[in-house]
Amino acid sequence: MAWDEWEQLKSKAAKKQSAHMQLNQLAPSGGGGGGGKSAWGDLTVSQKDLASVGSAAHNLFEDFGRYSDHARLSSMTAAA
Repeated sequence: MAWDEWEQLKSKAAKKQSAHMQLNQLAPSGGGGGGGKSAWGDLTVSQKDLASVGSAAHNLFEDFGRYSDHARLSSMTAAA
């Protein structure tokens, strides 16, 4: 590709970048585009759900500690 052809392509691309995004519709008057639900949403969480998430996080923490200790010992052995 010749240098002048490259410059022409760059010029065309720069002219095309002036396009703007166009929306097909407006958000509902309630704001946020939530589809008319209550202002705070309709999601609920039970204590059982929170306990399950907490348990999974604790198990992950325990596993991380165990596996990182194993990796640290292997690295120290390899270094020696």
